[in-house]
Amino acid sequence: MEYVLLVLYVAGLALVYHGQRKAEQRIKELEAELSNRDDHQTLMSRIDELDQLVRQMDPEPTRSELVRLRSNLTQMLEAPPAPEPLPVTNDGISRPASVRQLIDRHMRSMGCEQIHILAEDAELDADDLEVRVEAMKEGMCMKGRLHVVANDVREIGFDDTHKLFP
Repeated sequence: MEYVLLVLYVAGLALVYHGQRKAEQRIKELEAELSNRDDHQTLMSRIDELDQLVRQMDPEPTRSELVRLRSNLTQMLEAPPAPEPLPVTNDGISRPASVRQLIDRHMRSMGCEQIHILAEDAELDADDLEVRVEAMKEGMCMKGRLHVVANDVREIGFDDTHKLFP
């Protein structure tokens, strides 16, 4: 029994010794490879080349460009503010025509075409109204209602189930 333990102990020591020798050999290989690369000298030479390039550059055009940009910026900051845009009025446009334009613009922003407003001009005279609309979207007919309050269009609902196939 003691001989078996002695053999196992010697085998373990041999494996540890072998592992240590392999690690030392790998370290020596890496040291040799690093000394052959000479990266340190290459890096220092690149830094010297960049230093020479920077010294050869003429900074005057850059300075003049910066001065020009600074003067343009100060002129822009000192310039009077742009006038406020005047509010858009519907002078000369009747309320029904204005509502039709609002609805048309809203529907086109949703991607609709061939917009039909199912209301008479007399019905579009109020400031708060609900309008039925038909339109084509992606080749399909859609029906729905829009709520118009003053100059704001709110969608109440479009029924996708009324899509008609050509």
